[in-house]
Amino acid sequence: MIEKEELDWFIASCKDEQAELLMTLGRILAPSHHEEKRAAFCKKWFEHEGCNEVWIDEAQNVICKFNCDRYDEITVMMAHMDVVFNDTEELPMRRDGDILRAPGIGDDTANLVNLMLATRFLVQHKDRLHTGLMIVANSCEEGLGNLKGCKEIFNNYGDRIRRFYSFDGYMSQCTSIAVGSHRYRMQVQCPGEYSYLDFGKDNAIQIAAEIIHELYRISPPQQEYTTYNVGRIEGGSTVNSIAQEVTLSFLQIGAFSFGGGYAAVPLIQSQIVNRHGWLSMSEFTDLITISQMTPGPIAVNSATFVGIKIAGFAGAIVATLGCILPSCIIVTLIARLYLKYRNLALLQGVLGSLRPAVVAMIASAGISILVTAFWGSEAVIAFDATNWVMIAIFLLCLVLLLKVKLDPILVMVLAGVLNLAAAAAGL
Repeated sequence: MIEKEELDWFIASCKDEQAELLMTLGRILAPSHHEEKRAAFCKKWFEHEGCNEVWIDEAQNVICKFNCDRYDEITVMMAHMDVVFNDTEELPMRRDGDILRAPGIGDDTANLVNLMLATRFLVQHKDRLHTGLMIVANSCEEGLGNLKGCKEIFNNYGDRIRRFYSFDGYMSQCTSIAVGSHRYRMQVQCPGEYSYLDFGKDNAIQIAAEIIHELYRISPPQQEYTTYNVGRIEGGSTVNSIAQEVTLSFLQIGAFSFGGGYAAVPLIQSQIVNRHGWLSMSEFTDLITISQMTPGPIAVNSATFVGIKIAGFAGAIVATLGCILPSCIIVTLIARLYLKYRNLALLQGVLGSLRPAVVAMIASAGISILVTAFWGSEAVIAFDATNWVMIAIFLLCLVLLLKVKLDPILVMVLAGVLNLAAAAAGL
């Protein structure tokens, strides 16, 4: 039994470090869907404190386990890493006396710091824990994160969770009844004609505004506390902005993918991971693997996959067409010219100058995927974060491909089997 006096002494001893940790963590960028840097920091901190079972899952949750293999039922304690601000540089911070001011510092960085320090106490007294306990620094709690991190925990452990605590909000608040939330995405489509010549025709923004006006005239039920909100409005450029954006992105990839499918990989990464954030680096690595295992060029398979993820079946069609359309047009236009002038020194010089760039692009994509495979989606290269199982499988596959000349399909199957076996063995 842990006495209150022990807890009070521990809290008092951590006071200075609590403020320092809050200032350090509070400066690290963590917009929803892009918590990689803060997740890497939290994982390293937990490991330094002596937590034995720590990892970052597919949803970017940082998970710490205590006794979860010994007990069927577990208790989950969670605080989220992400903030509502999409800053691209270190978050600003200033201190006014005892008050620390920074984006997201109260929601939910302060609670996360307290949970992290509480985890230190649990490590020091883990022999006195008589239940399965899971500490989670979760992702995607805010806004359009849509509770991705929390959902991942319940998808994987929902039938075992006996108690669940989320540390969010402020000290004087405690919510014991779950809050339900329904989210809808509404799309208004109109012909979109010219505003001068076709004045008076339907305007999508006007119609959306009228719908919002009517929504806010509705009186919510009085029996239970009920709210509604319109949180985001987009549009004004195209009728179907999502499908067009996917199409234009893969039009660009298709138009500049010199050197074959592998040369398209860095262009695909630049568009769907770095620029638009449609996929995380971990999901992008899985995408490349799936695209390699399925029939067809890697760029086309990637376009289909991303299109269907972003805009459904229609998105898959337009993204795929966008990817193959530029090359079809270019080949059709220059095929006859190439056959006629292919021996021209100038043409050969131009094509030859592209080869080193193509090799560099392929190498760049390969290194990015390699780093993700060996050190995780947070891409922080550190000796203690190295996945030695992945390195061993990589070296074995390399030997089988280069020396033994084994069929690539068999090598991929073998790699998958070895990874599953390693996971089952707890490696």
